[in-house]
Amino acid sequence: ALILGFFDPEIAKHFDLETLKKESGNYVADDFRDREDDIIWSVKFKDQKLYIYLLLEFQSGPDSWMAVRIVEYISLLCKDVITSQELKKGDLLPAVLPIVLYNGSKEWNAKLEFSELFTPVPKVFSKYQIKSTYFLIAENSFTDEELRSKDNLAAIMFRMENSQTPKQFEDALESLIEWTKRPEHDSLRRAFTMWIKRVLFPRKLRKQPIPDLNDLHEVRTMLERVDDW
Repeated sequence: ALILGFFDPEIAKHFDLETLKKESGNYVADDFRDREDDIIWSVKFKDQKLYIYLLLEFQSGPDSWMAVRIVEYISLLCKDVITSQELKKGDLLPAVLPIVLYNGSKEWNAKLEFSELFTPVPKVFSKYQIKSTYFLIAENSFTDEELRSKDNLAAIMFRMENSQTPKQFEDALESLIEWTKRPEHDSLRRAFTMWIKRVLFPRKLRKQPIPDLNDLHEVRTMLERVDDW
């Protein structure tokens, strides 16, 4: 849903989405922070493997040093690939597409390009500077109308997170119920129900008790009793 709904179509059209495969993403940086929240997928891109490094940024404001973190995490990923795949002299590393998915409330104003974080140098030195950028998906940068037009599962999730009123959330919930009504989406419905109960409602309904919710229709029923959002 992210690829089809939010990537540059000129890039996405080259992906063989049938080859999407979740990869290990448990890396430990020098400061011993586990990167267990990152999601790494591989996909065939022009008959070659490409890694999609999806970094989930669950904080209220932008991280000014995100470009530095991205370079660090990609380096860790490359070191793991070299070791796990036993790359030899002359072998090439697979390409990496870094994505930051941001769901905070403040506008994302951090630099996307790594080199822009450094003091400017004369042009003759520019070729020695590391060049790296990341693809940003900031949920709050899309209007509700833009997200409605995509009719996409990721867009529905963004609408729920962006919702300012119970009515906006209910409209997105109805889209989700319709989208996942087929029997093959049972596990997806359960996952969304647990996410709404454990993550979204505690953030939206801070002063109200949240009952046990077992399916999306029970979420709809609860909305009828919501008086503060």
